[in-house]
Amino acid sequence: MQMSRCWCGGCVPVAVDVGGLEIDLFAPVTTVITCTGMPIKVPGLLFTTETGTGASILTTREAGQIHMTPCGPAGERACGHRAHANVCPSGAQRESAAFLRNPRAPLGRRLLGVDRGCSLSQPRSSSMKTLLTLALPTLATLCVTAATTAQTQPRLIGITRAMPSLQQHDINNCAPIGQCNLPGMPNAMLLPSYAGGTGWDPVRPGAWVSNGVVLAKYGDQCQPLCPPMPIPTLSPNAFITGIEVVVGLNQIWMIDSTGILHRYTNTCPPQPLGSCNTGLAQTAIGNVTTGLAVDEGAGFIFISYPIFPGGGNMIAVLPMGALCQVSQQFPVPPCAIVGMGPITGLACDWGNQRLYATDGANTTAISYIPGGAMVAVLGANCCPPIVVLDRMIGLAIRPGGATSAGQPCANGPCAPCPMSHTLRNDPLLGNAQFRLGLDDAQQNTFAFCLLGAGPCVNIGLIVPPLCGPIRTMPYIGALGANITMGAPTPCGGTTSFNLPLPVAPALAGQVFSSQCLTVCFNAAGALGTGMSNCLSWQLQGN
Repeated sequence: MQMSRCWCGGCVPVAVDVGGLEIDLFAPVTTVITCTGMPIKVPGLLFTTETGTGASILTTREAGQIHMTPCGPAGERACGHRAHANVCPSGAQRESAAFLRNPRAPLGRRLLGVDRGCSLSQPRSSSMKTLLTLALPTLATLCVTAATTAQTQPRLIGITRAMPSLQQHDINNCAPIGQCNLPGMPNAMLLPSYAGGTGWDPVRPGAWVSNGVVLAKYGDQCQPLCPPMPIPTLSPNAFITGIEVVVGLNQIWMIDSTGILHRYTNTCPPQPLGSCNTGLAQTAIGNVTTGLAVDEGAGFIFISYPIFPGGGNMIAVLPMGALCQVSQQFPVPPCAIVGMGPITGLACDWGNQRLYATDGANTTAISYIPGGAMVAVLGANCCPPIVVLDRMIGLAIRPGGATSAGQPCANGPCAPCPMSHTLRNDPLLGNAQFRLGLDDAQQNTFAFCLLGAGPCVNIGLIVPPLCGPIRTMPYIGALGANITMGAPTPCGGTTSFNLPLPVAPALAGQVFSSQCLTVCFNAAGALGTGMSNCLSWQLQGN
């Protein structure tokens, strides 16, 4: 690599391993002579590198270049003098280039890293963020009006017994929201009343459901995603009684009526990974497992273990680090108004340290605090009684979705495409395949995804030459650059931005925003931009 001008000042004579590349919207388009002698027009670029002594943000301004040969812009040489060894000035620091912070944490506490760069007096993120902060006042001090709603509310969902359907309930008051029938799924009327389970997959969003002997996956509108199939490794005298998708491991876990905990790949069809005996076997007085939930943040497994028939609800606690070893059992706090029958489904919102248990009609939320190998139960909040015609035999939490604000725009040579920014899957902590999507964009353009620490603002920041306001405020970084590709139509471009989410309890409940930006050029080198709607979404642990 030839010498390049460092954004921090001075020149860098040797750099290796370009770690990020983005367009400098404020730099002129230049003519580059390729090694074959062909001139091409290239926008100004910002890029990050390793130098052997640290990291730097470099720019192609002043004839800096990214070439392994002497070829350069318009035949000129790169920086005309050698730089000092320290590529960033005193006080600069090496850090994440595109990352999410806990807005409540002290400035500079990195919680989720994506790339590297160099920062100045205060932590900055990627080169796109550096680009914006060069031309703008400190974003944290800007006054904006109001923020949009963070996201839609999570829902409780569960498969029903008689007419197999996927019921959805309000997570706060358990009011029915709707249901849809599950095509191809047999009912459980000839099976024990404790058979069945439900688990939500946030990676390829959908509900894994079982009537006790058959397993299938459906979308939340009941479209089949994985057809009904026998359950691998389930013995003939056992029934599946609970399902959980362990997001951080990307696995499906199931508990059966003999107390065996099964682990499978989160694929279609699931492949067995192993099993172990919890010792929670069915007893002569009617104890049997009926539900499974996992707190990935604190590392606990919860298994409901009531008495059928009659009640006497217990929940067993098993540390994830000591798989299948019960460390505690506690009784489910009673509901003063609504009597709870034997539990048939269990779900965990570990971001809020809350267990949800249902007997198929009535639901209670149990608050707890982890401590060592056990949990301390704080109490329960029971939903008002509701009338149901078909009881649920499983329970899971369907995460809340994003809310949208603003309209797409375009200027300059960019086509007026109806750019649509969506979440490709659910923002659950532990989802290493979390992705932000852009569709209906102009083909073959550079695309970025701007990130903000908080929900989208109603009135954003206008930054020339952008065609519309930046609604991701306060701005914390950008993902990209990606090239939009897709259908051979002017607005058929699409791309996705990967943002792996860790199992980090400190991030649970934090709200972020995202908005897509595209940059295009015409044959004369004129620059234009396109911007999408803005999304507000919350990191969840459930």
